[in-house]
Amino acid sequence: IDGVLDANLASRACSELAAMEASGDVQASKDPCNVGARAVWLHFETPAERSRLPPVLGDLCDRLAGLPHALLARATEADGSEALDSPSLRVHPHVMAATYRK
Repeated sequence: IDGVLDANLASRACSELAAMEASGDVQASKDPCNVGARAVWLHFETPAERSRLPPVLGDLCDRLAGLPHALLARATEADGSEALDSPSLRVHPHVMAATYRK
């Protein structure tokens, strides 16, 4: 969605992903649903895994992981006479970062 991320942040994340690709960490996808993708899984379940992430990509993982809490908090703050029915949300602590070539 346009405008969700600051352009500078997105550019820095792309640079980190390009550096990972140059060092051989990004691999061609073997998934037939993701033809043309070159991807790497970013693991952030443990402090050790988080420490190995490039800083901007790690920040984006943290932001994604925080979405369930933010959405559930917003649901409980909703005004009106009807409470919002919200599911229990969780994020799997692995994010696939991908590039696509034309």
